[in-house]
Amino acid sequence: VIGGVGITPVLSVASELKATGNRGHLFWSLRSSKLFQHCAPRLSPHFERSDCHIQITGGTGGSPQAWSSTAAEESGLAPAKDRWSPTAWVAETAGRLEKAGTSAALVFFCGPPGLATAARAGITLAAKEHPGVRLHMHEETFRFIPSCGECGTGKARRTAS
Repeated sequence: VIGGVGITPVLSVASELKATGNRGHLFWSLRSSKLFQHCAPRLSPHFERSDCHIQITGGTGGSPQAWSSTAAEESGLAPAKDRWSPTAWVAETAGRLEKAGTSAALVFFCGPPGLATAARAGITLAAKEHPGVRLHMHEETFRFIPSCGECGTGKARRTAS
């Protein structure tokens, strides 16, 4: 479960995942169609289209119908025309894994706190609906530095989280 630029670590480990005989499933929610166009060709050799849900939620050209199809045609990956909750996607994916005989899976998360909460809720839901597969979550949560509108005014403060 990935949010925006959280795709960066996935790009670095995707080839290893496939090389070790493991199959990846990808939920990627992002605002930028340009980020999708840049990353899709790098992701496609490592993920089956049927195992991916990619949704562009905003930004320039961000509506699902407005993105350029060039990256999708070249990569075989395409943003969805509908939006899914990451909670429902995790639970549904757990169901597919359970049906395939998988007993345990790692949910790799990299994104903002709200998306992490939804992914954790999906793991809780999956445990109730699909007890035959155990999900473990590795979480890399990030917060972006807020806009610097107050920089130079003496009012800006940096806080650790």
